[in-house]
Amino acid sequence: MKIILFLVWTFFILCACTEKNPNAFILEGSINGLEGEKIYLLYYSDYSDYSIGVNQRIDTAVVTKGRFQFRGEIKTPMTMGALLVGDMFGQNRNCQLFLEPTEMKAVIDFEKFNEAKITGSLAHAEWDSLMQRKSFLTAQIMKIYERVAVETDEIKRNALKEEVRPLEQERGNLIPNFIETHPNSLVSPYLLILEMGRMPYEKIKAAYDNFSDRVRKFGNVKKIEDELMTLARVQPGLPAPEISARDVNGHEVRLSMLKGKYVILDFWASWCVPCRQSFPHVKELYEKYHQKGLEVFCVADNDDSEDAWKKAIEKDGVEMFIHVLRGRKNDQRMQKPDYSGDISKAYAVHFLPTKYLIDNEGKIVGKFGDVTLDIKLKEIFGE
Repeated sequence: MKIILFLVWTFFILCACTEKNPNAFILEGSINGLEGEKIYLLYYSDYSDYSIGVNQRIDTAVVTKGRFQFRGEIKTPMTMGALLVGDMFGQNRNCQLFLEPTEMKAVIDFEKFNEAKITGSLAHAEWDSLMQRKSFLTAQIMKIYERVAVETDEIKRNALKEEVRPLEQERGNLIPNFIETHPNSLVSPYLLILEMGRMPYEKIKAAYDNFSDRVRKFGNVKKIEDELMTLARVQPGLPAPEISARDVNGHEVRLSMLKGKYVILDFWASWCVPCRQSFPHVKELYEKYHQKGLEVFCVADNDDSEDAWKKAIEKDGVEMFIHVLRGRKNDQRMQKPDYSGDISKAYAVHFLPTKYLIDNEGKIVGKFGDVTLDIKLKEIFGE
């Protein structure tokens, strides 16, 4: 009897010792042309807090006989990662991957590093399928446009342009459709972060509200929540967030000083070609409606290049506008940037140029492109 009890006890001890860690992952890989060199795995141990300097891990392996292996732990069912060779902060080759607490494999051609084949991760398989379809559609679209470029018959050219429309529409809808149809995928919040700068508040909120409890708990949703909070404060009819900064001449200016006037709030940068190309049109609007109460307040993404900012203002002849910098501060020690005084962040600006129109009561009319801005100003001021 004692022997039986001893054997049973030993069995349970062995089971306990060999129990699999539910948070552990193994990534085994093969790569050509990198024998004896280091390969790095960068990832977030906890994807629910995905921000600069938080939960970041950098593991190192040496390629031996064309193979490498990484072992680690992640606290969430999926996390973002990247394989990288070369200089960590300079010249390198890298590929993105989605890590899961399981066994995964990576097959890499050194010359096509960013096309590494990753298997074993359901999240990465979802991402890979989506990107393959996008690449296929892009290739088909480019082939048709190449035919358009050499076609001399106008009827045939127009027919080719019509042929490309459904392909462009499908490509444009790939990511939004994935987000909508995969509310339980941890890839969905990552994709929404990529897309939300182009999306209106209502669509971002609908996508977020559609996420499962699992995605809200383990996905990188904090950025989405922050974006929704910011966008909620810059919706039409709400008071425009105050702007207080020093202008290009060193004078203190505030957006609230322009109350009683309509204001085009133009976010731009000296290096942004479309922004600079838009200035002549903005000047026309200013000249047309300034006497009726229109001002232009420009916010430049040039905190690291003030000289280029000032030269662009002079070269483009827009000195009559109010000009300030966005106010983002960069820590030279490569710490997290300081966004506390960032005007662009307060207005949820992700692309340049971005234009808001503020009414004479200091309330947001909306966000506008050049054409829609023309229509709105005609509606306000008349011809």
